[in-house]
Amino acid sequence: MNRAGLPVQEDLAAGQIEKIEIYREKQAVRIRTVFPRFTPYSALRGLNGQLRDRMLPGMRVEIAPRFAPEMWSADCLPAVLERVRELDASLTARSAIRRRCSREIS
Repeated sequence: MNRAGLPVQEDLAAGQIEKIEIYREKQAVRIRTVFPRFTPYSALRGLNGQLRDRMLPGMRVEIAPRFAPEMWSADCLPAVLERVRELDASLTARSAIRRRCSREIS
């Protein structure tokens, strides 16, 4: 990942690009990557922005990481849920409604 000429954290620099998919009609680019260890999406979010701002202006950029099965553990779950909530805003809304309702009932 560091060959793109962008300053990146050490864990992100270890990533390798497998495939770049360009969706012109959606003005989007998906970069499929492989990392040697689990990298939370929050760490990838900044790199997404750098790529969009410096190299792909006007395009939506998504880094789609792939991890080996042995890298997964229960410690990864909060980071995975964060990404799921970001992709599906309805989950975030439902979660907020559920929290509000449970406070009102208590």
